[in-house]
Amino acid sequence: MKIMPIGVIILLIFTTVVASASVKINENIVVSSEENEIVDIRVAIFTDEKETDENFYSEVGRTRYLIWALRDYSWKVEDALYNLKPSLFSTKDLLDGKLTKENYDVILVSPEHVMGQVFSTGFSKMPKNKKIRDNIVSFIEEGGGYYGSCAGAEISGSVKNEPKSFFQRMWAKSCYGISITEHEFDMAVPMVSQFLGIEPETIGINGYIQYSGFNSSDPIVNYYNGFCLNVKIRSNHPIFKDYLSDTRKIRWVSGPPLLIPDNPDRDINAIAFFPDEDPSDNESLAVHHWRYDGGIRGLVRAFLKSFKSDVDSDYFGDFGIGNLYYAFVYSEDWDMLEDKVIETDFANKPFMISEIYPNQNKARLVLCTGHPEMNVWWGGHIEEVEDTDHNTIFDGFHHWADTIPMDETTEDEFSYNYWIIRRSVAYASQKVPDNHLPSIYGASQVCDFEENVTGSNFTVYANSKTTEGIVSLDLFYRYSADNSSWTDWILFATDSDESNGWGWEFNSPNGTGYYHFYSLRNVEYEGYVETEKIPPGPDAIVFVEVD
Repeated sequence: MKIMPIGVIILLIFTTVVASASVKINENIVVSSEENEIVDIRVAIFTDEKETDENFYSEVGRTRYLIWALRDYSWKVEDALYNLKPSLFSTKDLLDGKLTKENYDVILVSPEHVMGQVFSTGFSKMPKNKKIRDNIVSFIEEGGGYYGSCAGAEISGSVKNEPKSFFQRMWAKSCYGISITEHEFDMAVPMVSQFLGIEPETIGINGYIQYSGFNSSDPIVNYYNGFCLNVKIRSNHPIFKDYLSDTRKIRWVSGPPLLIPDNPDRDINAIAFFPDEDPSDNESLAVHHWRYDGGIRGLVRAFLKSFKSDVDSDYFGDFGIGNLYYAFVYSEDWDMLEDKVIETDFANKPFMISEIYPNQNKARLVLCTGHPEMNVWWGGHIEEVEDTDHNTIFDGFHHWADTIPMDETTEDEFSYNYWIIRRSVAYASQKVPDNHLPSIYGASQVCDFEENVTGSNFTVYANSKTTEGIVSLDLFYRYSADNSSWTDWILFATDSDESNGWGWEFNSPNGTGYYHFYSLRNVEYEGYVETEKIPPGPDAIVFVEVD
């Protein structure tokens, strides 16, 4: 057994006694001897899917993307270790009263779960459905956070237009009403609406996804349905404060704008907007309406064919419709309406919303009509298929062509926007200070300064995602006297002690003026060192006035 040197024992005793102090060692590195505060952000992902389901991690279903974005993500700032803790949360859990602030910090509503429940929750006066809504409202009133994308965002508010179909009425009655956002809901079911004498235009924006096909085993459908829009970002909100561009490419799959009433009763802000140009005004993005021309005979023929088909019945079982669903997507003979483009009218309207619930608990709601959890792509254009007697919804009427292959891009298309979900959930939880939100451009990020600094010496803090291996953080800075012309970036110091948070005692080597900072994380694991990419600009800026 080795005996600890007396000097080390004395040092340990000293640091224990000064538990609330910060000391500077090894070239301006800040070490705090306080124990880490563990902050778990408990996220209820509202879905009736189970991870044990055979198809949960297959090509069908998007809830898995939400799990991947949040699970096993932890980051450390100063003396706090933040952990995202997502878990699937079922309708039974909700009815059993488990959605409370004691158990969860944020509810995240899966878009697919919303769409799957509409035809039941639309019967809003039924005791079960009323309880579903009431329990979600109670959680928000308690101060619980809410995050929703696409249908999960829209269902939180209300429908602005007068419903004209059974589906529209069911949707309107399913809305939770916890948000004051409104949306136009003009969706209808292809083919069914036509049999009722309603023109194809009633399908509205839903045509962008319906008409791209339901064959999710086909990459041009599974990975390329909807659009990737260059959404305009408002960087004065904490979620986007450290984002350095005016736009962000985010997947959009027909969700309508989230409209704010003229006289809101609460703090509510649009933090992202649809592009200046509507998709329907862009020749490379516009798509036409299609009309089913196969009649009842075509529908019956497809229905009978479903009993002889070798298509995996489990696939259709996922949608709960079986043979009827097969008949719907495989009925042949659709005609393109050459003079009828699906109109959007979304230019410059709200794409993403941040909202504070108006009571003493001030719950935070973050709503996005797009899909940050889904992959993106670059380049390409939409091509509509040839109009034949054998067109089906399953194969689709339009597809993306000439996109840049994924192995030729520098970004990870699938995790490209995960940071938006992480920062939104952390923000909605109210357990993470605004300057402690997870990093945007890489594994680490220098924390924002809350105010300017007087005096040459001050502490610079950073956050970093936790990981296996030996981790260190490099701090880089540059200087400007006028906030215009800058020096080259200079390495200030390296912090090699992950156990006590990340920080440096900065001494303003250039005197009074402006300082930019960024950090780079280094990880040594099994003899290999990986350094994160340099961010496109500074993580943080501060003006220093030296005495």
